[in-house]
Amino acid sequence: MKMKEVLAQTGLTDRAVRLYIDNGLIAPDIEENYSGRKNIEFSQSDIDRLKNIALLRKIGFSIPDIKEISQGGENAKTIIEAFIQQKQENIESDTLVLEQLKNIPLDTKITMESLCLQLSSAAENKQVPKEDLQLPKAEKRRREDYIAIAIIGIIAPLIIMTTLILLRCVGHKNLVFDFETIMMYIHLFSGWFIIIVLSLVMLLINRPKFVSEKKQRIRKHLSRILFSINTFAVFAAMGGSSLALMLAMHTQEYTTDPNDYMSLGSYYGSVEKEEILKVFPSEIPESQVMYNGLFKDKYKPSTVYYYHNMESLDDVSDIFAQWQLPRKEFLEEVKLKQSSAVETVKKGNWIICYYIGNEAEEAKEGYYNVLAFAYNENSLTVRYMYSANIGYSEYSPYYLSMDW
Repeated sequence: MKMKEVLAQTGLTDRAVRLYIDNGLIAPDIEENYSGRKNIEFSQSDIDRLKNIALLRKIGFSIPDIKEISQGGENAKTIIEAFIQQKQENIESDTLVLEQLKNIPLDTKITMESLCLQLSSAAENKQVPKEDLQLPKAEKRRREDYIAIAIIGIIAPLIIMTTLILLRCVGHKNLVFDFETIMMYIHLFSGWFIIIVLSLVMLLINRPKFVSEKKQRIRKHLSRILFSINTFAVFAAMGGSSLALMLAMHTQEYTTDPNDYMSLGSYYGSVEKEEILKVFPSEIPESQVMYNGLFKDKYKPSTVYYYHNMESLDDVSDIFAQWQLPRKEFLEEVKLKQSSAVETVKKGNWIICYYIGNEAEEAKEGYYNVLAFAYNENSLTVRYMYSANIGYSEYSPYYLSMDW
């Protein structure tokens, strides 16, 4: 038997029948077709049971009570006894109200004050109807929706910001989170911060609290305004986050440990690494390593390594290595590097070999890229230097400020 026929025989509504099914009062055959739609087939026993449920509901039994009664046993007896007691109390209370109403002289003027004075004793044990104390269903649902949106507006930005920061940390060996870097992150994530603040305000104004009808209207309009602003902020923040990923956020990485020699970090591509390795040796010379037994203990004082990389709109990179070589090894290294230099410049006791070509002049002024090798014949010391985009940042390249 289909739903339409069931409704005609029982006098119930579709919503009521489905409510009884959901609460386990009846269990008709339910089949789900390929599209996900459920087909409900009722038997005659289901019809009879629905009629009995409707009868008990008319009398005043609750759905949980009917479910217990249908199972029989001692619980059914207890429920019926409690129901009789409640009905008896209601009869006594209603009888008292009737008696008080009958004692009101109808030939005199009746006011709210006089009526309430007459009924005060009859209303002592009665409660205000629950529907008077609850928000309308539509208003309650609307507030719950705003609360859910507010919670998502707090949690989602935190997850997004944490994810983006972690993505930037992947592959960076020695990250530096100084004040400038933190402020850059705050600037990039300002849209998400606004969303969190607006969501917190929305959560506060929609918290479960009874307010007057006027305040409800104000709260509803304010929530709509905050939701509209938040929606705009979400798109703005998504755009800012995308831009941050495209242009690379302000991330610093550096090391001064010689053991990290040629650890160029995740920023450098293979092409740039190949260019750097044309000047930089692939490893620190064995002559600079001091051993304690079979194990490497430390490097000689002349061995220095410095690597600094800052990813921002104008990336800045500085790589510097220095060590003192035995004379034969020193001469071989100088000869090799001099043969491929574009320009050679003397600075103090040092001779600098540049490898940039047409950009050498600009490089000497502190602009563009620098790829250079320097050597000191008096101390047999060699230096390897690489600096990128040094003219577009407050960070001056390491080699320009060193003691020549």
